[in-house]
Amino acid sequence: MATLPASRQEKKRHRIMEVASRVFAERDYHAVTMDDVARRSGVGKGTLYRYFDSKEDLFIALMDEGLALLADRLEEEQKAEVPPTETLSRMIHTIVRSFCQHLPFFRILNGDKGRLIVRKKQLFHERRRRMVTALGRVLERGMAAGVFRHLDPEVAPSLLIGMVWGMVLNHSERATPEALAAVIVDIFFRGTLKPANGAS
Repeated sequence: MATLPASRQEKKRHRIMEVASRVFAERDYHAVTMDDVARRSGVGKGTLYRYFDSKEDLFIALMDEGLALLADRLEEEQKAEVPPTETLSRMIHTIVRSFCQHLPFFRILNGDKGRLIVRKKQLFHERRRRMVTALGRVLERGMAAGVFRHLDPEVAPSLLIGMVWGMVLNHSERATPEALAAVIVDIFFRGTLKPANGAS
């Protein structure tokens, strides 16, 4: 059997993943079959299995791609030559948009799906390390410039990611990503205590 050139193989794999992402977003994980994905992708089931050994592998590949892209974007934004407050605000908006976009995948982090949940948690932990590092570098730059108070560059990013996840998980159906990000930026930057001078 002839083998497709690497570029065509990659395009076909990308096409399958695009379609699979929509299918998983429409239905619960257990309601999706590889037949569904193959039919919607316009490929034979045998072709689909040449790229992904199982539905679980396909699902993990989709999540990995989303998290890797998010980490890439954060690392790129972290390098921008703008004030650290602006950089951090942009990064928060990026994380919120990504989590909202991939919410159907991330929800399973809270579910009971056996081996899948274990693989997802491991993958999220690995990709999260890059996010924490990028956020931490911006905080350190802000602390050095005197615009951020002293914060642990490991703990603060973890807290921030947790804030984003909680907001997206519980409020994304009632507010836009931009609105959610604005709330997180405000609380993370300003805290909850009212200034001593009485300003709001």
